[in-house]
Amino acid sequence: MQAVQLAVLGTLLACGVEAKPPPSDITKPFEGVYDIDAKGWQKATRNGKYWFVEFYAPWCQWCKKVAPEMVALGESVGTNHPKVRIGKVNAEDDDIQEIADHYKVKGYPTFIILKPDGTWARHKGKRTVEGFMAFIKEQTGIALTRQTRSDELLTGGTGVVQTLLPETADTLIMNPKLNVLVKFYAPWCGHCKSMADDFKAFALDIKKEKDVAAAEIDASTHRVLADKWQVGSFPKLLWFTKKNKKGVEFKGARTRDAFVAFVMRNKE
Repeated sequence: MQAVQLAVLGTLLACGVEAKPPPSDITKPFEGVYDIDAKGWQKATRNGKYWFVEFYAPWCQWCKKVAPEMVALGESVGTNHPKVRIGKVNAEDDDIQEIADHYKVKGYPTFIILKPDGTWARHKGKRTVEGFMAFIKEQTGIALTRQTRSDELLTGGTGVVQTLLPETADTLIMNPKLNVLVKFYAPWCGHCKSMADDFKAFALDIKKEKDVAAAEIDASTHRVLADKWQVGSFPKLLWFTKKNKKGVEFKGARTRDAFVAFVMRNKE
């Protein structure tokens, strides 16, 4: 952790930037994650909040891979949390370079937390929503809970993997207006863990498809659902179209691109 005074940020922004207007409003958040540019940086970091910020590059594959985790974090924290905000900065933007250099951003993605007193710390742990939340708690004492917005539950085009329970599974899967790809998994399953990031990324990729949903069921816990769909090993992926609710097993590569291609080819 390195101490830094917020006053220095004003100097950094001023250096080499001519005829620029005063700091603008921060870009409206998408999925609870604020997109901050150079003009909005001072306003973002001087509002008395803790800011967890990702420095990313548009071409960075690691950044794309972690995007679903940032979305989940943003949705969980929301835009009305009294103390915490989630943001991202395009470190390739020329106007951001001095700020990125100040925080020693050498690679992408880089995650830091900015504190109201001007100090900051770099996140070096797991790049998962749980890892981010643990880091935020460690640095701030604020405990966060992973959530999914209630208005996105049991619908298509949510951008997230929806967790199904015995009381909710039929509501989503049997919906005649939805195509649903369901992952049956067990928490201890190594192959399930290996494909988890790809499945989350797939859910985000198909967000624009309002009649498609991605879901998961802990089949080791909810045996009634595993038995209903004859799940005997993990992971097992079943595809339910609008007309076929018996389920067809997905047997392709367990990758983000393969999931997307399969869904776009087979959705009704």
